[in-house]
Amino acid sequence: IERSPERAWGPIGLSERALADVEPFAAIEHAERAVELEPSLPDARWQLARAKTALLRDFLMNGERPPDGLYEEVLALLDRYAEADPQREWRALVERARVTSAWPDHGDAAEAELRRAAEALRELGIAREEFEILDRAQELARGDERPQLEEWALERKLEIVPDRYETWEELAALHARTGRPPELVFQRLIETFPDRAEPHIRFAQHIRRERGMRASIKYLDRKLEQGFDTAPLLAELARHQSMLGRNRAAADTVAKLRAEYPDSNEAA
Repeated sequence: IERSPERAWGPIGLSERALADVEPFAAIEHAERAVELEPSLPDARWQLARAKTALLRDFLMNGERPPDGLYEEVLALLDRYAEADPQREWRALVERARVTSAWPDHGDAAEAELRRAAEALRELGIAREEFEILDRAQELARGDERPQLEEWALERKLEIVPDRYETWEELAALHARTGRPPELVFQRLIETFPDRAEPHIRFAQHIRRERGMRASIKYLDRKLEQGFDTAPLLAELARHQSMLGRNRAAADTVAKLRAEYPDSNEAA
């Protein structure tokens, strides 16, 4: 600040320090000074938007509803930042989606912003940020009863990480809540990874929850009879047998597991 009092970088640094100390009003004051010094500097506008967003979070963390005007101000600041730095417009889109999704009674606007941000991130190949936006879309969908939005988010997650089995299970649960057979999702999962045991294990666990242990054991036995003889599948069968009280059968399955796959993690 002393060396270059006419530049915005000093106040930006002070604002950043205030954010780290959870002092949003101080952060805003320094960021506003940065914008006064260099109104055309994108980083100054970004810092002010971040500081105002921190104030929003402060309201929410204290169980208070922020004024609608504060949401509107943050969104306007983000728009001005995007105009000043078109190359990094995606940062503003992502932050707009985060802010709008936290704004009560603005579900339609939030959904539009989340979809827009996800599309921009997909085009840029920024998977981590996109996944976080899809998480927020799921939260909005569940809280606002928007099953189509939740399904869109889950399907996009599977495009990013196809073998994230928890996402498949969430999709199956959504199918069940919306009157569609969840088994169709597990069938898709199995067809996507035909040589893996885990999809069959997840389906067996679903069968156990929905139809009971005997049905899940029957399914696992059938897979083993069909030649799908792997250590994880045998270990899962032993667990189901043990939970049902079929201790001798479980012991036999464990013995087979250790004999055929002595070096597997399941046999340890």
